[in-house]
Amino acid sequence: DSIRYTTAWYKDLVKDDGGWSLELINPTLPATCIAEANWMASNNANGGTPGIQNSVYNISPDVTAPLSTGATPIDSVTLQVCFNEAMDPSLLSNPANYSVNVGIGSPASVVVNSGLTCATLTFATPFVSSTTYTVTFASLGDCSGNVVASGNAQFTYIQTQTPLFGEVI
Repeated sequence: DSIRYTTAWYKDLVKDDGGWSLELINPTLPATCIAEANWMASNNANGGTPGIQNSVYNISPDVTAPLSTGATPIDSVTLQVCFNEAMDPSLLSNPANYSVNVGIGSPASVVVNSGLTCATLTFATPFVSSTTYTVTFASLGDCSGNVVASGNAQFTYIQTQTPLFGEVI
């Protein structure tokens, strides 16, 4: 096996300086969903557990639906939508799973971040300043198959103008 990782995956400022192994927490998750959230520094006093079960091993099922943590505008045609846990990348990357009202529709492209928690949505039609939009999700779920609850499947977004020097918006 191999994986591309960063020192942030250790989730420990002391252990990420060296001498500690990164260990997979739940090996039963789908291979497409193994991301930063499923790895952490070994808890073993030897710094790792070669040849035996990982010290952080936990196959407890995730039964909690993911929550949208909101959106960040990047520019007039781009929004970044984020969730509180790793999402199924095949669902997160599908433009048909997003829709914006007021004539915007589905994004032309979706780029998923490496942690599988955020998607950058680029639309063909620009957002108009001072307009309220509703972004709706359909069929989005986490790596364990939990679907975004209908009450959390949309949020309101207002495109604002870039303030001029001295203005407050």
